[in-house]
Amino acid sequence: MDSKKLAIIVIIVVAIVAVAAAVVLMNQGGKSIPSEVNEYGLVYGNADGDTKLDQTDIDIIDAVIKDQSLLSKYPLADTNYDGKVTEADKEMLQKMIKKEKMKVHVIQFDAADKITVVESNFPLTKIVASGGTNMRVLISVLDLHTVMVGNATNKYISPVLDKDLYDLRASGKILILNTSPTDDDRTKLAAADFDAIITEISGLEGYGADSYRSLYKEKGATFMQFSVDNTKECLQAIATMGILVGQESNAKAFIDFSQKVEDTIKTKEGNKFGTATIMNVVMSNSVSGTTSDYYKATIAAGGNNLADFAQNTKKFPDGSDNTWLLDPKYNPQYLIHISSTVFGDSPTTSTVNAIKKNFSETAAYKADQYYLINGTIPLPVRLAYMAEIMYEDCFDKGWCVSLLQDYMDQFTSSKVDVKDYKILWTTEELKNF
Repeated sequence: MDSKKLAIIVIIVVAIVAVAAAVVLMNQGGKSIPSEVNEYGLVYGNADGDTKLDQTDIDIIDAVIKDQSLLSKYPLADTNYDGKVTEADKEMLQKMIKKEKMKVHVIQFDAADKITVVESNFPLTKIVASGGTNMRVLISVLDLHTVMVGNATNKYISPVLDKDLYDLRASGKILILNTSPTDDDRTKLAAADFDAIITEISGLEGYGADSYRSLYKEKGATFMQFSVDNTKECLQAIATMGILVGQESNAKAFIDFSQKVEDTIKTKEGNKFGTATIMNVVMSNSVSGTTSDYYKATIAAGGNNLADFAQNTKKFPDGSDNTWLLDPKYNPQYLIHISSTVFGDSPTTSTVNAIKKNFSETAAYKADQYYLINGTIPLPVRLAYMAEIMYEDCFDKGWCVSLLQDYMDQFTSSKVDVKDYKILWTTEELKNF
């Protein structure tokens, strides 16, 4: 991260705190934290920005107390978020390490790329969570089912992949909320006892409406939104929530798991990384553009994505131009379609028929290089599947399946052999569906 940008942010923070105004820091060119700080647990007091509160953070605070100029390098050292670092910050952090109840400050990035600082209860012990596939990964990795009060999620929740949350919902021990909140959901929340509600920015955002935020404020509950659709922001969300709920070791384990996947992809692909051309299909007839997290995932997997349109998705056919994807400049070696269904279930007939209708004339489909992946698998594993499709000769056979097994064994309570669950469909299988 650009240290100059961080310095500007810190100056703004100090000025705004001084006048007791609401703190919303505009990002000036990308989500960033100083180079000296890890970009993970963005809780004030976690001075080094890693996944845990520990002696290292105390040592950094001591250093900043002696030399306030270091605050621009370690802004999270300002534990009490008052614009300066003193013994009070050190004392507060020591209480946080002991998990004493208090209010803390947390950095969040919103959908408009703004940096926002929110006040949160700490530690969090009674949570309502709303979100889809990637939020369920966060819940599973951090064992949030143990502190879950209520949940809203989509129809793709799995008794295998999301076992703990699925079982908790089935037991009737928590509030089951609709994905799009209703008056009944509001009544349930008004009567419930919870100290935080977390949602994901993309999808299932109804619980972030102003009227609901007013309800949370009246109840003294923290409201936080996380972007969990790409690797970096998903890991930030997991590390940040890991600190807030006391699951730092779980967060660290998942970050290590994710980093190992990306490192393996780059190492194994070597000079081939970024050479295989690819485009990404989502929903029934949409192709991901450069602003999409799906596009970013193809790049992380080592693909050269040919999309050149600065939008999340572009339909094919789109009515105005029914042949644009057949243009030679959009002629990738691989079309990889990410479509969600319950873990292990086959795609619906309507999904497969739509693929045949919309994409059967593409060069990739004709060359049997169109693949359908169940989008409910965790993002790091999704990257592995895409990498293995594009560069099969670079990886040991079944590498991505073994990663999925590792995820299941390490981060869920399911005792299953993932080989029994189908995740990927080839063009040939789709043609014969």
